[in-house]
Amino acid sequence: MGNRIFQNSQIEKFHELRLFTGITYLQTYDFRCSVQKIIVPANVTQMGEVFNGATRLEYVIMDPDVPPSIVNTTFRYNPNTYKIYVPEEYLADYKTSWSVFASHIEVIPDNLLLS
Repeated sequence: MGNRIFQNSQIEKFHELRLFTGITYLQTYDFRCSVQKIIVPANVTQMGEVFNGATRLEYVIMDPDVPPSIVNTTFRYNPNTYKIYVPEEYLADYKTSWSVFASHIEVIPDNLLLS
């Protein structure tokens, strides 16, 4: 996506992002905005400081089977309560690959599962 494409937007929930299957890289500050709930598309392989400063972030659902490469500041300046939800079968992979954020990573709750 473009650098800072949604910065300062009023988007709060963006589950539809998962439909953007051509996206492989989420760049710095793409979602430094009001986003609270978002689903990262399955084809994403890299994430910069994409959620840096997303101060209202509640959760991110990860569709990729393989944890995208990230930086240590991908989730900087977020509420301490945000969650990163992943499919159960990839929980260990995400916690290992994203060890700096492991305390925020959980299995996707049943009420948020997508068909």
